[in-house]
Amino acid sequence: MISRLVVLTSIGAVALASALPAVAWHPWKSGLPSTRRIQSLTIDTRSVNPGASIARDQCFTFAFDGAVASSCGDLRVTHALPATRVRGKAQAPMLVYHAQHAHPYPVVRANVTMPSGTVSAATATLHLVVNGTPTTVATQTYTGTQLPGGSTRRVALTFDGITYPTGVYPYTLSLSATVNGTVVQTQSIDTLVIVNRSTSEFGAGWWLARFPSSTGSRTPSPVPTPSGVQRSATRTFAR
Repeated sequence: MISRLVVLTSIGAVALASALPAVAWHPWKSGLPSTRRIQSLTIDTRSVNPGASIARDQCFTFAFDGAVASSCGDLRVTHALPATRVRGKAQAPMLVYHAQHAHPYPVVRANVTMPSGTVSAATATLHLVVNGTPTTVATQTYTGTQLPGGSTRRVALTFDGITYPTGVYPYTLSLSATVNGTVVQTQSIDTLVIVNRSTSEFGAGWWLARFPSSTGSRTPSPVPTPSGVQRSATRTFAR
């Protein structure tokens, strides 16, 4: 096969002929390194969980009637109390019930992106850190069909939080998967809030809202964390 090469010069175009066969060049056959993107195992909790804040006003709320509604997927009931005056100002206190606060079942969600390949099995483990010590509170196993290779899926783990007092808790959600016969692991570290009103003086899950303290202060009350550090709770606790 004859190959022709045309070269532009100052006197015009000169055509050069060669008797060498034309050979296609492939970088993966030339011994030179080729670049290929390898997808890794990732787990994201921060974009799908509220973290250390509870914004009830951002929840999807479906009202059944004037006093009963579903808020954030949990039952919410309000009961208005007679109006009163405190320090010369009219107040409209209200009793509020939230099923999640009567018996806490915290939920940790995560977006899991699996690497390309054949997934045999995957296990997600949730560790709650109490007083500096990680405690396993939930474990969930998934099949390769539920978390296939090269895909992103939403998972959620929940646990019984009745024994944990109100506070802000660090946690670690770890994921281990077997892909193409090799074990890969990753984890995400974040915080969650547990509101436990199971022993409230107003009844389990009930608390008094829209009413200032005896000092007239409306500043958020401090909520102790498991490590003993005081952290201010947002007023959204009472919504």
